[in-house]
Amino acid sequence: MDVVAGILGLQAEIAQKKGHHVNLYLVECKQQSQKAFQMGFAALIVLGIAHAIVCLLAVFSCFCSRQGLVMAYFIKQISMVLLLLAWITFAIGMILLHFGTKSNHHKKRSCGFSDHHFLYIGGISCFVHGACSALYYGFTAVTII
Repeated sequence: MDVVAGILGLQAEIAQKKGHHVNLYLVECKQQSQKAFQMGFAALIVLGIAHAIVCLLAVFSCFCSRQGLVMAYFIKQISMVLLLLAWITFAIGMILLHFGTKSNHHKKRSCGFSDHHFLYIGGISCFVHGACSALYYGFTAVTII
C-alpha cells in the first residue's frame, strides 16, 4: 500500500508540473491541477490506511510475543526503533502530501514563492515508510513465532 501511495504522490507531482506556470525571479504563478489534487488526496488516504495496519500489528505484537529469550529483547528493540521510524516517516509524508495537495485545491491561479516539490518528497517518504514497515513486520514476526 505504501508503494501505491508513493506512486500516487509522484504522479501527482508530475500532473502538477504539467500545469501552466509563469516564473518571475523567485515568484511563481501557476494554475492548479485538479488531477494533482485527486492523486495527492488518494495518496494521503492510502498512506493513512497503510499506517493504521502497521499500528494494528504493533498492538497485536505486544500481546502475542514470547517472553524470556535474550535474543528476543534485542529484536524487540530493533522493531521498536523501526516502528518509531515508521511513525516519523508517516508524519513527514502526511504533512508534505497535505501541503502539496492543498496547493492544488483552489481552481484559480495563485502566485507565491517557487514550488518546493512537496508531493515528490511526500511520495518518497511513502516508500521509506513502506521499507520501515516491511522491516518492522519481519522483526515482529520473529518475536511472535
